[in-house]
Amino acid sequence: MSHIEPKNKGVIYINEFIITDDYVYGKLDKYNIDLNQNYFVYDLKSNAIQLFDQATSFKYFLTSKNLDQESPYQTFDDHYNRYWNGWRFWLLP
Repeated sequence: MSHIEPKNKGVIYINEFIITDDYVYGKLDKYNIDLNQNYFVYDLKSNAIQLFDQATSFKYFLTSKNLDQESPYQTFDDHYNRYWNGWRFWLLP
């Protein structure tokens, strides 16, 4: 389980997501008891998050920021394994 702590909210658990230079965006985890939203966009520069109830408004926001909507969302484990896969693992001290 992954989480983020934006300045405008407390701890928010995220499930599957995409990472770009400026944003992390994707689906919220079911463990967010206080939240009714399903999607999020976390702005890395401002450390703020926007939450979305419906896929329509979420996709509209992604389109307005020219963010990829075709790539599959992945869990933290998927991102971690892709980053540390191969030679990086063998080059660790």
